[in-house]
Amino acid sequence: MLLAACGDGQPAKSDRGEQGPPGPPGTPGTPGTVIRMIETDCTGLCTVACEPNEIILNAYALGGASGRVVFDDASRATFRPQGRNTTPIKLMVACIPK
Repeated sequence: MLLAACGDGQPAKSDRGEQGPPGPPGTPGTPGTVIRMIETDCTGLCTVACEPNEIILNAYALGGASGRVVFDDASRATFRPQGRNTTPIKLMVACIPK
């Protein structure tokens, strides 16, 4: 048997056909975790707590004052300024369901 071809070996391109009908809907995904943000303005010692059915995912302070965020327990955080602080900061706490 002998097989022969002419040209560059690429099939000829034709115009694009029409779009087909949409496929069936997919299965619904599982609901995600809701993250609730708490934003508090502080000028000194400042404590923020999540709801009783929530725990802290993360907490941080924004602004020019130096200090630290202390996790008092699983659902409460406190910003403790370094020295006497009169510069306003924003304490941000992310809470998620337990």
